Parts: sequence; C-alpha cells; structure tokens
Amino acid sequence: MITFVDTLKENVLDPLEKLIREEYSLAIHYDRDFTIRGTSWFNLLPISDVLIDRRSGSEIRDFIITIQYIRAASGDFQRNTHINTVTPTIERLKRLLSNNSDYSPSSAYKWHDGRCSSISYGESLSPDFVLIEATFVCSVEEVFT
Repeated sequence: MITFVDTLKENVLDPLEKLIREEYSLAIHYDRDFTIRGTSWFNLLPISDVLIDRRSGSEIRDFIITIQYIRAASGDFQRNTHINTVTPTIERLKRLLSNNSDYSPSSAYKWHDGRCSSISYGESLSPDFVLIEATFVCSVEEVFT
C-alpha cells in the first residue's frame, strides 16, 4: 500500500481555516449550495489542485480555494448597506493572507507564495444576503518519501 499525505486538508484547508478562525469570530462552512448560517460567515470551497513543477523527489502544486464571505444586508443594493459593511472584512482578509504568504506555523511548513489573486464584490445570493468572493492561491511542495 502506498503512503500519502492529504495535502489539500493538511497543508491548505486546515491551516487556512485556523488562520481565518483566529482572526474573526465567525463560523466557517464548506457549503456548495447557499445555506443560511446566521447573519455573517465564511464558506471555503476548494476549486483546483494544479501541478506546477515535478522534481525527482517532490512536486510543487498550486491549490486554489474560493473564500466566500456572506453577510445579511437588507433593502436595495446601496453603498452603505451592501458595500461599506463588507469591505473592511475583505480588506482585513487580504492583509491576513498577505501577512501569511509563506506559512509555516511552529516551523511546520504548510504553503508558500500564498496570495489573494482576486476579489469579486457585490453578488447577491438573495434579497437579504450579499456575497463577496476572494480567490486564494498557494503553492505547496510535497516531498515524496
């Protein structure tokens, strides 16, 4: 039987969830379909795992995760109710990811070159919720044993 590491879980999702959880006091879910989870929460969606470089004893792969921030917002789409209420959270998320671009907590390598590659503002999930999506990309070197 082969030996393997669940790289997506161990190096990307678990550490990313921990970073977000420690910065915010919000729930984190993994819902593919919109499910109301309160007045504001994060949703993590793994998108892809792409081989970047194959070496004799390792591989470097880029993992792409969509980080959704969902917040209740009532009424017509307005700057004060639908934009100004979410941008501080997203700007803080961008800084959090930037500050942890090479992430090795307690000297345990998780990823390098982590970055927020794009933000999509202003999507409405329903008349009462606004959705902001951040695309997080990080590289992971997996060493074969």
